[in-house]
Amino acid sequence: MKYAPSALIGRLSRSAGSTTASHNRYGAYLRNRVIPTNPATARQTDVRTNLATQSSRWRTLTAAQRSAWAAFAPNLTRTDTLGQSYTLNGQTAFLSVQRNINTYGGTPSSDPPAYTPPAGLTSATVTATTGPDLVSVAYAGTPLAAGTKLAVFATRPVSAGINFQPNGAYKLVKVGAAAGASPLNVTAEYTALFGALVPDAKILFKLVVLSQEGLASQTLQTSAIIA
Repeated sequence: MKYAPSALIGRLSRSAGSTTASHNRYGAYLRNRVIPTNPATARQTDVRTNLATQSSRWRTLTAAQRSAWAAFAPNLTRTDTLGQSYTLNGQTAFLSVQRNINTYGGTPSSDPPAYTPPAGLTSATVTATTGPDLVSVAYAGTPLAAGTKLAVFATRPVSAGINFQPNGAYKLVKVGAAAGASPLNVTAEYTALFGALVPDAKILFKLVVLSQEGLASQTLQTSAIIA
């Protein structure tokens, strides 16, 4: 059900009771709340364990280290569910960097890095075909800079007419090698996560370059129709 935000009721977000408020390119709307399943995959378990570990580590930092993270935090800008920008505080900046380091496969840090995020991809084309299944990401510029890796996030196959999925629908499929060259084959990882490809369906992708210091590039979004 759609509604028009007004002076009395602004744009709503999230859930209350059995109703969820959200918005898309056509405006604000209300829908029945859906409780997501919790498959407890190996990746989910790793992310949750790392979050718990790093949250505990935050409490062991010195006052000077926490102050350094608070000074670093304004560099990290995020967008909320209403499309509004905000910056992180010291603790959330620390956790964000440690999460990226964990995804990269690096060593956790106690001090914030110099803010020199890696360059993002300038373009990308995904090939997705069946018989046999193939999912391959070709990108520019290639190879990546030394010490950086490409992280590929993707959705399960959806209807070809769908162009938007919420952040939670994107799962980490694969992290490429440091200074990796195009293309990156993610077939085995994608099918292990989502199953066999569905002809004529669409896969949405988010491609992010990560540095070993835990900084992330701008996200490049693309999609592919499975041939």
